[in-house]
Amino acid sequence: MKKSFVVTLALVFVLGIAGTAFAANPFVDVPANHWAYASVSKLAAAGIIDGYGDGTFVGSNTMTRYEMAQIVAKAMARSDKADAATKAQIEKLAAEFANELDSLGVRVAKLEKNADNVKITGEIRFADYAYDKNVGGEDNDTLRTRLWITGQVNDRWTYGGMIEHDGQNLRTNSNNDSETRLRQAWVEGKLGDIDVTAGRFNYTPVYGVILDDDGDGIKLGYSKGDWRIDVFAIRPNISNAWYNPDAWAANAGPGVPSGQAQVYGAVLGYDFHKKLNAQVAWYNIDATDENPYSASNIFEVALGYTFSDKFAMWAEYIHGDDPADIGLSKNGWAARMDYGEIDREKPGSWGLRAGYYDVPAGAPLTTTVDLDITGEGLGYKGYQLGATYVVAKNIDLNFDYYDFKGKENNDLKDKLYFSYIQFYF
Repeated sequence: MKKSFVVTLALVFVLGIAGTAFAANPFVDVPANHWAYASVSKLAAAGIIDGYGDGTFVGSNTMTRYEMAQIVAKAMARSDKADAATKAQIEKLAAEFANELDSLGVRVAKLEKNADNVKITGEIRFADYAYDKNVGGEDNDTLRTRLWITGQVNDRWTYGGMIEHDGQNLRTNSNNDSETRLRQAWVEGKLGDIDVTAGRFNYTPVYGVILDDDGDGIKLGYSKGDWRIDVFAIRPNISNAWYNPDAWAANAGPGVPSGQAQVYGAVLGYDFHKKLNAQVAWYNIDATDENPYSASNIFEVALGYTFSDKFAMWAEYIHGDDPADIGLSKNGWAARMDYGEIDREKPGSWGLRAGYYDVPAGAPLTTTVDLDITGEGLGYKGYQLGATYVVAKNIDLNFDYYDFKGKENNDLKDKLYFSYIQFYF
């Protein structure tokens, strides 16, 4: 391709791109009386061509594909100002020089959208769990790998999935204690003004004190102005002994069907302004007809306030049923403060957190905190302290300390020192 051909691209790259004016020609070998002077000047003014370091354009030379790709890349950078016809021409050239553009590190958005309809990202976590009294679990070092899959169905619907390899015990180097599974698979999109999520997905309403887990089900959401509402029916992996079928079977004898309890509920949120928001949530646990605690209800009322970009806090009131009507407390609360600004793209960024939890026996289904002592179904209370530090781009180091005991039984207690490093890709 002769370099003189580039001047014809002025009709594509320059004349169709608004805001490009004539400028003094920077090339000594393109005199003012040359037939291509105007086009070359426009291309230079637009930053699409820059010639050689000695101030020459050398229009008679043969152009390499790599040089042409450089020109196309510069045109792509200005394509937001082009008309429809010019954009179409630029896209055709981008397709032709896709390999060269890739070597330049230029991402061809439209080509990617068509060719890479399915995208995969991931994370790997090395974690150490150190317990005090081993009520919550046994000390272990684990490696967990997650691959996140997203796929575009159409302009309004997407697919999501998560493959997880979990439980790889670094102390035993045994494959018998780990498994690989498609842990989540769901679709989400819109039906009119309604947001829909359906399949097996993670759901964390409010701040995760009551529920934070994967579950099979469906969630419908609607928002207008400062209001938003979710309604859901989900079957999560409940750990609370009052509703967990395995724990109930152990206490009540045979005849209890397997499978997790169904949870129905709604979350209503309102933003008073950009710093203050409120949420009200209701959960109804429908375990089985054989489980007498099937009709339990849980309520949350929460407030969150953002003081600044680095400081935020939330607090909530919790009301749960006394599942067996044996005099257990029905009321509780939780609060947490976060300080700092964690950004995985910014090495050296950090954050601190501190929380206190006083959660009644019938309330936690599967909580977001990492120390779980709800297996006895007697609630929990205690505090959490934690920190995160971004050691390098997409690598963060974390530490959390939990000190919990049973809300109804102080002898049920444990401490957890939880440290982990995560890599994202």
